[in-house]
Amino acid sequence: MDAAAVQWNTMGLSIANAAKHKLVGVLAKKLESDGIYVGEAMVLGSIKGAAFDNGTATIAASTVAAKLWDLYRARTGVVVDISGSAHGA
Repeated sequence: MDAAAVQWNTMGLSIANAAKHKLVGVLAKKLESDGIYVGEAMVLGSIKGAAFDNGTATIAASTVAAKLWDLYRARTGVVVDISGSAHGA
């Protein structure tokens, strides 16, 4: 991923996302004892039909929705990775 960030000239975005990921983990741990859940969904690809879909996107919007719903309901993990097209292909 580091090489891709350099190749695509998105180093600042990569650093911001790393900081955001760390913030989610810290907030999740800090607020856990107060009964507040914090989670993060990482979409690893392009979503079909989205503005940036050039016809090669592989992730169905329904897959994203299902994973977010599962994360919300389970409230156990902090991070869920979303890839492929398991739902709504």
